[in-house]
Amino acid sequence: MTITHEEEWIKATAERKVGAGQGKITCPFCSETRKKKHDPCLSINLNQDGISYNCWHCQENGHIRDPDENRTAPARVAKPVKVVAGELSEAAQRFLKHRGISMATAKTLGVFTQERYYRKVGGTAEGIGFPYRGEDGIYAVKHRCIEPKDFSWDGEPRSLWNLDRVELEQFGEDVPLVIAEGEMDAISLYEAGVPNGVSVPHGAPNVVKSSRIDPKHDKKFAFIWDAKDVVNAATKIIICADDDPSGVALATEIARRVGKAKCWMVTYPDGCNDINDVLMKHGREAVVEVIDKAKPWPVAGLFDANHYSEEVKALYLRGPGKGESTGHADVDTLVSIVEGMVTVVTGIPGSGKSEWVDDVMYNLAKKLSWKFAVCSFENPPAYHIPKLAEKYTGLPFFEGSSRRMSSAQRDEAQEWVNDHFAFIDSADGEPSTIDSILERASAAVLRLGVRGIVIDPYNYLQMDRNESETNEISDMLTKVRAFATSHGCHVWFVAHPYKLRDEGSGVPWPSGYSISGSAAWFSKADLGITIGRPWMHSPVVVDETGDKRHVMPENNEVEVRCWKCRFKWMGRVGVAKLDYDPLSGRYLDKINWSGLSDDLDGEGGVSDQPWMMAY
Repeated sequence: MTITHEEEWIKATAERKVGAGQGKITCPFCSETRKKKHDPCLSINLNQDGISYNCWHCQENGHIRDPDENRTAPARVAKPVKVVAGELSEAAQRFLKHRGISMATAKTLGVFTQERYYRKVGGTAEGIGFPYRGEDGIYAVKHRCIEPKDFSWDGEPRSLWNLDRVELEQFGEDVPLVIAEGEMDAISLYEAGVPNGVSVPHGAPNVVKSSRIDPKHDKKFAFIWDAKDVVNAATKIIICADDDPSGVALATEIARRVGKAKCWMVTYPDGCNDINDVLMKHGREAVVEVIDKAKPWPVAGLFDANHYSEEVKALYLRGPGKGESTGHADVDTLVSIVEGMVTVVTGIPGSGKSEWVDDVMYNLAKKLSWKFAVCSFENPPAYHIPKLAEKYTGLPFFEGSSRRMSSAQRDEAQEWVNDHFAFIDSADGEPSTIDSILERASAAVLRLGVRGIVIDPYNYLQMDRNESETNEISDMLTKVRAFATSHGCHVWFVAHPYKLRDEGSGVPWPSGYSISGSAAWFSKADLGITIGRPWMHSPVVVDETGDKRHVMPENNEVEVRCWKCRFKWMGRVGVAKLDYDPLSGRYLDKINWSGLSDDLDGEGGVSDQPWMMAY
């Protein structure tokens, strides 16, 4: 398995400074961005299986396996952790009592006292252990130093804490699943008599982007997939994150993954930042009241203006902002990619619409670590992956007159595609409906945190035909828009136009009104894009033999035409031009061909046959 440059640094530094066992080193992911650049905030554990690492500042974590190819690395199984459990110390009892937690609750939930090493202490100190239980018993323990606040752990907590006590048969509108940010909040819920209270294993991330989780931290939310049976069984999920930017980001990402339609949010009394604050300052009844007065997550419904006051203030102070870049400066003046929106892409056959969507996905994955679920009927995964690999390496996948990617580059590209793309396959022969695709896309959001969905092309979807095609397409687009909004995903819908006639001046450029079936393609799209090669829309000429043909261009120019933009801050209607390299499948700004390939002398790089475009 390919490891990142940061992991290579971790491996070299850990082996040099620690050697074996546990220790602390600086974090290559976040240290350079902090005032205390040399603060050893990355905890590491070296053992025979490799190196486990976790940063308590930026929350980057992972496992670097031993690269020794002569032995087979054992499967990563959560091994039981030995726990030296006993009576809680007097200091721990005083701490819990101050926090409003009774000894009966502490004993029931199995918390205990143990001496541990803590970085902030600079040595060992008493801490309270919160055991994480799996099918085979306790597999990890998270330790909280009594004073000062600091954490250490045995094993790798990967699930929601207290998940083993959740009873699925209790779920209903009156008995929700309650997800808190930390173990002290979850234990406070139990103290107040709130059933099915759990907490996330590593709290909220310290690094957020505009009160949202950076896509680079998507893997930290694997605990949601681990709890998928409970999450799917719950009809109502109340999220009790801390009332700060990191807590807001945590709550937003959980709601995005499990579906905002079943999520509710809490409001804390003045002066309280979390559930434990409520218990300490106002008592058990106040905790229950906070849960009972939770409000539905704003997806659909009726809310007063005050419900949106914070968002309105943010818009007033910062403006509406702009979506993410497509990767091309000229195109960005027309189009930006916004979560919760739907883009309809069309173009005549052979125009490159699927290739352009792949290019946008590649740029978002490469620059922002976005992840995608792709349902491409005309590009089976085994053939689609090589096209993405070409974009990643900048070299052809298959043999030809140009230098192709090496086997090492192929493997690296395969790993990169695996990290950023999931494929909704229809190889079983069952007809695909929009409901079946969205169901699988929902699982991809839950498991991988995908932020982009591609359905390409619409024409392969099975329709019920119980009503007119116009109404069915309108209903389908409504479902897709609701899914995008609920899960915070951008959805690309590729759709072929009906056959356009050349009346002598060339084939017309299609728009949303040119797509078969319904004008809803225009009216319900947030963004409408047409991809085309200008020469395919130019008039044909008659050569000396009397044959009609297009004049082949001297370049690989492609036009991106935006015919619909719902919000002016997202972009505008207009035309942008790109160049296309058929060897790599990449699109390039007209003024920037530099850096595409390291070989332009005929061994590789830009094709000398510009019209041979591999769409």
